[in-house]
Amino acid sequence: EAGVVVVGNASLSELECNILACSSLYGVSVTEGAKAILQGNTIRGCKDAGVSLSGRGSWARLSANELLANGQHGLVVADKGAAVVESGVFCEHAYGALVMDAGSYMW
Repeated sequence: EAGVVVVGNASLSELECNILACSSLYGVSVTEGAKAILQGNTIRGCKDAGVSLSGRGSWARLSANELLANGQHGLVVADKGAAVVESGVFCEHAYGALVMDAGSYMW
């Protein structure tokens, strides 16, 4: 998955107070059971979504992030991923947050 920050293979990553302005598919891609804590970041200008979560056990907590001007969505949760959204700003072309399938969750 093409992303500025890719977190995979059951690892843990914390991103705080970053500005990610990119032309990649995703700003942050969390896959393969990885965990990410995103706080106070601005993610903008990605081709598809600011944050993508996919794969069983992939999880992210988002707090006070701004997901702006991405190609389609601010946040995409798919393939049994999960997201906890505590607060944030989502301003996108299609959906601010999109849960793709029945096995994926956002709360």
